[in-house]
Amino acid sequence: MLAESNARYLSLALDARKVIDALILFVKETDTPRMETLVGKVLESLNASTDRERIFSSAQRRSLFGDYERMQTLEEVKREFPTENIGERLQELLRNDVDAQLRKKSAEQAIQFFCALEGRALERYTQAMDM
Repeated sequence: MLAESNARYLSLALDARKVIDALILFVKETDTPRMETLVGKVLESLNASTDRERIFSSAQRRSLFGDYERMQTLEEVKREFPTENIGERLQELLRNDVDAQLRKKSAEQAIQFFCALEGRALERYTQAMDM
């Protein structure tokens, strides 16, 4: 059970890193296809994580935040960014009618959020390994 839990924390950190890398590419080179694909999946997972009807569905379990460790880590990081609505930032990234500078600013804010998520997941992974 402990090994499975550790794997979930490590997997969350790796998933967060994928999103961070795609967002960095978007900010530097305006590489939208990769970013749009990943951000779309993350946004769907975030929405599913707050939808009480889907929270225990099989689709939710397959999502980015579909297990206890991932959901707990997400909630911890959200508390660190109380004024930041990561869902809104991600939605702005996917809208082509939003000004390019605002989209880049939203990407930078999302990078900060996902760096915190990656860091927290790695912290939890390391703590579990020390037990």
